Amino acid sequence: MVRGQVPAGIVDYFCIWVLLVDDADRADADVERLTQEALRNRKRSSMPMCGCCYGCGEPITGRLFHDADCRDEYERRQSSRGRNGRA
Repeated sequence: MVRGQVPAGIVDYFCIWVLLVDDADRADADVERLTQEALRNRKRSSMPMCGCCYGCGEPITGRLFHDADCRDEYERRQSSRGRNGRA
């Protein structure tokens, strides 16, 4: 091998590595774009923030429910109201 030359195998490996990095970067950009699009298109709650938790009725600010338990309780009540013919 002449000084300053890179063996062909190393050049091939480097080219493949660069292509893989480019593919990974493109995939990462696609994931980011799709995530942002999904966030923009997500369904918004039609329930207004009323100052009280919809699950337990206790005062709350900035949220609809205190936690998952309150949310689940509210959903159970709404589901049973629908089954019983009450809107």
